[in-house]
Amino acid sequence: MWSYSKASDNSRSTVRRKRLSCERLEPRVVLDASGGLVGVDPHFTLSFTPDGTQVGRETSTLQATFDSIAPTADWQEAILRAFQTWAIHTNADIGLVDDGGQPFGVPAASQHDSRFGDIRIGTSALSPEVGAVSVPINNLGSGSWLTDVIFNTQFDYQSIDDVLAVAMHEAGNVFGLADSAEPLSPLHSHVTPQVLSPTATDIANLQNLHGVRVDDAYENHSREGGSSAGDNDSFANATHLNPAEAYGAAEGTGPTIVYGDLTTLADQDYFVIKVPGDYQGSMSVQLKTQGISLLQPELTVYNANEHQLLQTTSNLVGGALLNAQLPSVSSDQEYYVRVDAATQDIFAIGGYSLSITFDDRNLVDQSLIDDLMSGTYRSLSQDELTTFFDSDDDDHLNEDDHTDDHLAEGVELETTLGFAEGTRYETFASISDASDADVYSIKSPPSDIGLLNVMTVSVRSLDAGGLVPQVTVFTEDRESMGIFVKRGFLGDHHFLLLSDVLFR
Repeated sequence: MWSYSKASDNSRSTVRRKRLSCERLEPRVVLDASGGLVGVDPHFTLSFTPDGTQVGRETSTLQATFDSIAPTADWQEAILRAFQTWAIHTNADIGLVDDGGQPFGVPAASQHDSRFGDIRIGTSALSPEVGAVSVPINNLGSGSWLTDVIFNTQFDYQSIDDVLAVAMHEAGNVFGLADSAEPLSPLHSHVTPQVLSPTATDIANLQNLHGVRVDDAYENHSREGGSSAGDNDSFANATHLNPAEAYGAAEGTGPTIVYGDLTTLADQDYFVIKVPGDYQGSMSVQLKTQGISLLQPELTVYNANEHQLLQTTSNLVGGALLNAQLPSVSSDQEYYVRVDAATQDIFAIGGYSLSITFDDRNLVDQSLIDDLMSGTYRSLSQDELTTFFDSDDDDHLNEDDHTDDHLAEGVELETTLGFAEGTRYETFASISDASDADVYSIKSPPSDIGLLNVMTVSVRSLDAGGLVPQVTVFTEDRESMGIFVKRGFLGDHHFLLLSDVLFR
């Protein structure tokens, strides 16, 4: 837990949905020289706790404390701005969600608890020189305390800039960055809070932990006809989407759902979809950043002649849900959808989910569509998302039919985009029955990166509870380094492996 000190240069630390019947797993492997990373996904949700929320033996007075300095919307925006300032430089997002007021530290998974955000903001009375304390992402403890931030009610906050500066410091700590001796860094413990932007060194350190922010999967795609497109930033390079099908039903009976990302200030994403040949009726387009990111979005729909039909936008800080409906579309006609930002500041960058539904034919419940668009499944492709409603009850996500159950059949994983070679791997799979096992092959980083003697394997179920995973790690000579079994909370499992040799 890192603290921010106003009166001293020394920082202080305190001890501190779907219908398929499968157990969906998201395995992650992270190698890290510092020995601190635990494979936590830095796509966070954040919530502001209501006054009265229990913090240890005290109760939080977040709103009462900061409402005396500025209106609620202003100080909340300042805290969100602090986290967004860091997030835009790496593979991270901050999605604002509601908080149910459960006590801090209540038994829960580290991430994706529906009752509150991954990052919870509250207050407590601490030593007067401490601005706030937080639990960093690389804290070896787990549970719902991870990434929480507690502001000090005894600290002398004078202005909204004080709140922003302290929040900048704590947000950097939450992302795993240590305090800095550089006076121009927000991670420096200044006598008076003042620095509001990370330095180049801060950004480099952040990207060493979580990678350089990368384009979404729909930027580098194939045009109709097979030629390669390096982006989807124009009508000519629009990503072609397919009308989805509910299980056993016709084309267009399911929602077409994709996740994307506006990665830079200049980025905009174009998609094109063709109406099923025998369809007559309305078409709805929904764009969601609410609970996913702080992107302030703009949604525009065009006809095949690139003529604008509808546009809707939001400048709300904290995410939005935009809806556009064409009351009547023509069969076999193409329609374009553009996702853009409504602003040109830090809130022009972030992830989103997009759905296109042929309303008069759709057979999928809105509750399932909402679940699939919530952000939980943001790493899945359009085809993978379709399996949630285009399958029978016995199907499993990325089912492998026992083709990788043995060491000789292991699937070789590729380094996650945006990360140095061999430092991070991710995949989605299912354990389909009691005899199923999934084997993966990874390589440790090249020697010029330096000896990395810590590997963390994180297995997270996309459904709460259920499976208790068993992980076995083998050397390149297929010698077992041990069997690891750990029961986390609600599907949250981390395995920290220490070794004096490189894993291969």
